[in-house]
Amino acid sequence: MITKVGQNLFDIAMQEYGSAENIVNLIQDNDLAFDYQVAAGKELIINNANKGNENIKLFMLRNNIKPTHALFGTDYLAKYESDTLIMTEDGQFIIVT
Repeated sequence: MITKVGQNLFDIAMQEYGSAENIVNLIQDNDLAFDYQVAAGKELIINNANKGNENIKLFMLRNNIKPTHALFGTDYLAKYESDTLIMTEDGQFIIVT
C-alpha cells in the first residue's frame, strides 16, 4: 500500500487491518521503529495473513475512507467525501458535515 498525506502507523493499521492491534505486525513486516514518521508516498508491506477486524476494514474500503490522524482529543479523523468521519474511542462513527 502507498501511504497518504497525514497518515501515521495507527491510521494505516486501521485502514489495512481494521484494527489498531495490528500496528505491531505492520512495524515488524516493514522493519520500522515504533516512532516512525510516515511520509506520503511510502510503500509499505501489508501481510494479509494478519487478521484484524474485517467489518471495519470492509466499511473503510467500500466507502473509500483513508484515515488520517488529527489531534482532536483522542478521536481520529478520516475524510468522507466532503464530510469528516470521526471514530471515537468506543468505536462509534460520527459524520460531521
